[in-house]
Amino acid sequence: TANARVRICPVLPINEDFEKMKPDAPPPGWSGVMGKTAIVDRDGSKCFKKLSTKAKPSPTFKMRAFAGPPLPIGYTVEVDIHGTLARKRFKPDMGLINCRYELIVLGQARELELARWRDEPTHALRKRIPYDMKFDAWYRFKLRVEKSGDAAKVRGKIWPRGGAEPAEWTIELDDPCPNNEGSPGLFAISNGTTDKSDGAEVFYDNLKVYANE
Repeated sequence: TANARVRICPVLPINEDFEKMKPDAPPPGWSGVMGKTAIVDRDGSKCFKKLSTKAKPSPTFKMRAFAGPPLPIGYTVEVDIHGTLARKRFKPDMGLINCRYELIVLGQARELELARWRDEPTHALRKRIPYDMKFDAWYRFKLRVEKSGDAAKVRGKIWPRGGAEPAEWTIELDDPCPNNEGSPGLFAISNGTTDKSDGAEVFYDNLKVYANE
């Protein structure tokens, strides 16, 4: 006997509002989502939820969820993100991924980080600025990566959902040794998760991935 699995991935542009996905299950075709995510109803629509249940037996503390296979450099990722407080004091780290670059709000540190694969050693390319956002509110995140000669220009911005997009980028960096491909995805760390207590929850909606204009 033999078993086989088929993965179907969308081509650009991606416009995903999660409305057609099955509730209480991870999004089909994504990687890094089993046991850590579910489609749920929130604020009147379906959205993608990063679970924050107790650390045992399911390792739900940290998530990198990828919406498809690696794509060539030169695209933009946008998504609405809503972070909650755990036990009135633990804030999540949350953001998105583009071509192995990550734009992340560090809730406990009150900073915004733009990094090339933040699990690299501490000397890796990384930039942080002060950023104290409101929790229990929706924000729009946007991360653009583009080739500039032999380097890459990486730019991110955040603004309240429903508000006008700011003209200026919130944070930028240049990478002299860029990643030439990588998958679009979502990132979260549910701070406050322990063996006995649930951590901070994170919700995502209205994901867009498209080639740079």
